[in-house]
Amino acid sequence: MDRLLAKSIVIVVAAVLIALCVGSAFAVYSVNATAITVNITATMPTTRTVYFTNNNKWDSVYAYVWTAATNSPEAAWPGTAMTWVEKNDMNEDVYRITFSYASDRIIFNDNNGNQTVDIDLTQIGSANAFYISGNNGSGYTVGTWTK
Repeated sequence: MDRLLAKSIVIVVAAVLIALCVGSAFAVYSVNATAITVNITATMPTTRTVYFTNNNKWDSVYAYVWTAATNSPEAAWPGTAMTWVEKNDMNEDVYRITFSYASDRIIFNDNNGNQTVDIDLTQIGSANAFYISGNNGSGYTVGTWTK
């Protein structure tokens, strides 16, 4: 195989892998007799949407969201009232909230004394939805799922 063609294939594959890793990207490549050029423009998300299944049947659901590094909340306690989305297959209410992607911590609560533990959004992988899975004495623990 021609060396220039082999190099261009490697670069195109690399550009695709980068696009997959950063979420969205636009890649342009060109090949001439002496050089291969690749330009990649990546766009990082500015917001994040998460869901909460109200399987404990709280009267209301709030999300208290903040950035750990600066301890900056998006709203004062109890946070922002979440938006009802639907009933799931188990007839439980599912709620949604969208907030700044920079915020990396969340607590779900009912503004009446019930709340989850602090949830580190950097540690949940691709999951974007939560439900109450137990209680550790200092707050409700959560399980995750992907919506």
